[in-house]
Amino acid sequence: MSRQNPNPPSLAKRTKPSDITDDDREDIVRYAIEKGINVIGIKKFDGDVELLKEQIDALSSFKDEYPDVFTKGKPVSIAFSDRIENGTFAVTNNKTITFNKFYLRSREHIMAELSDHYYSCSTANGIAKHEFGHILENVYHPRYGRLSIGRDFARKAYYNIYNKYLDDEALRSQLIELVSDYCVPKVQDMFGNEFVSWNEVTSEMLACDNPSELVLEFIRLWKEDISR
Repeated sequence: MSRQNPNPPSLAKRTKPSDITDDDREDIVRYAIEKGINVIGIKKFDGDVELLKEQIDALSSFKDEYPDVFTKGKPVSIAFSDRIENGTFAVTNNKTITFNKFYLRSREHIMAELSDHYYSCSTANGIAKHEFGHILENVYHPRYGRLSIGRDFARKAYYNIYNKYLDDEALRSQLIELVSDYCVPKVQDMFGNEFVSWNEVTSEMLACDNPSELVLEFIRLWKEDISR
């Protein structure tokens, strides 16, 4: 989950580590385990304990809706890094979410970047909800090239509601209007060529604070698909 910003300010310089103890860290690990979440490298965490627990709660909130994600295969895990680029809240690989440790130091800096509605969420726990969308796709529908299953479910959801088929350009326009700009961002490849990425659709749908009819139908299609 990141904003396309070529020169974001350094969070390492703008945030300070919290004064937390090893006992605090052990408490976090116990809390996460109770919620069904694995913690990797807790010693790297030096942020706001309550802010981190909100991320854990957000992930745990999906357990009833998507139980197999939590009970089969590797555990859903969280980790921490000081090497994630500025402007990026977290990255997900398979079933592990690695948070930018500097953002977890400061709710203020998170909220400042969520305030302009670029993302579908306006609360800090939307970060974990967004990243869970990537886990969901990694488990059930790994991406193929520049596309993801999110585009297909979004197109079908729109058709089911409005009885209208949209091509990619029209679908992108509607997703920006009804979900968020980040739902379908334009990004650049390693050669500087710009293209539309559909890899954030599922994540932005799950993170949405005020789900529209389109979002609810999209989520219904996801649940229908994985129940087969």
